[in-house]
Amino acid sequence: MDIPLRAYGNGPDSGAEYHYRIGTFTGRRVSWSLTDDPEIAARLRIPEEKFRHDEELFIEVFAKGTKAVLWQKSWRVIRRGEILGVEPLEPGFDYRGPEPDRRPKRYRTQGERP
Repeated sequence: MDIPLRAYGNGPDSGAEYHYRIGTFTGRRVSWSLTDDPEIAARLRIPEEKFRHDEELFIEVFAKGTKAVLWQKSWRVIRRGEILGVEPLEPGFDYRGPEPDRRPKRYRTQGERP
């Protein structure tokens, strides 16, 4: 499966990397030179047994050598008869869940007013 990727604007000088995940399977990180090749077709080699109806497919683009996510998108695998395909998940869907509350917890002591 090929996913077209296009870089706009100024990206990190070191370039980028992308990888995908479907179910419990994660593809390897692949380097992408944003300046030499701003448009590529990311070739995803998904094992056939992982490409099942209703699985979620995620692709993420990172700044090279970091965990900083530059872009991400997700799709749901669908089956129409014998044909498998993908459809985008609703905008704003984040498979990582909500951001954790980073504020430290404060507990009241006995007799302390709110």
